[in-house]
Amino acid sequence: MNQRWLVVFSPQAHQRGLKSVNKHCLKQTTANFKAFKKLCQQDFQSIDEAQNALIKFEKTLKLTFVAESDFVSVPHYHGAGRPSNEQKPDGFTIRQKVH
Repeated sequence: MNQRWLVVFSPQAHQRGLKSVNKHCLKQTTANFKAFKKLCQQDFQSIDEAQNALIKFEKTLKLTFVAESDFVSVPHYHGAGRPSNEQKPDGFTIRQKVH
């Protein structure tokens, strides 16, 4: 069976399509940024655990990527209030650093 195809281009439809794609990309990027901030607020027991969480997070990304990652050791103290200068931390956890 022979077929004929006709391709029609409309500048107005093209602009509407671009606007729709840009809106979707912005929405997806914003959601990815919020998820990354949430990941950066989590505490991990080791750097390996933090790296595995980052790798798992990167696999979910479609439009964005993590260009650089850094890990910071965060001290934790028991008790309320600011610890004194001589007080030693009761433990440390690993957190991802946001640049």
